[in-house]
Amino acid sequence: MLSFAKDRGRIAVNVCEGDGRSYEADRAEKIWTDELLEKIFAILSPRMKAAVTMPLWTGQRKSDLLKAPLTDYDGTTVKVNQNKRDARVQIPVGKPLKEALDAILRSRDEETGTVTATTS
Repeated sequence: MLSFAKDRGRIAVNVCEGDGRSYEADRAEKIWTDELLEKIFAILSPRMKAAVTMPLWTGQRKSDLLKAPLTDYDGTTVKVNQNKRDARVQIPVGKPLKEALDAILRSRDEETGTVTATTS
C-alpha cells in the first residue's frame, strides 16, 4: 500500500522501502553470559535450574519443553514433541543438563522415599 501511495504522490516517503526494517535492534542485553548463569544457578532450586538448563542444552521451543514430562528423560536422552513440526525428537543429554535433571529426580525421590534408576 505504501509503494502504491508513494508512486501516486500521496506520500513522500515509503518507510518500508529498502531492507524492510523501520527500527534498529540490539539484542546484546538478551544474551545469558556464563557469569550471569552462575549467579542465577547459585540461588535456584534444582527444579528451576533444570528449567533454565533445558532450553540452553536442547535448543527446543519453550512451549514444547513446558509440555515435556520428566518421564521423557531416561538418563541419557530426553524426548520432546515438537508441535511446530509435529515430530517427536530424542535429544542426547549433555553433562550440565544431566546433572540438573538427575538433581530433580533425587529431590523427588527424597520427598517420596522412592528410588529412580538413571544411566550414568
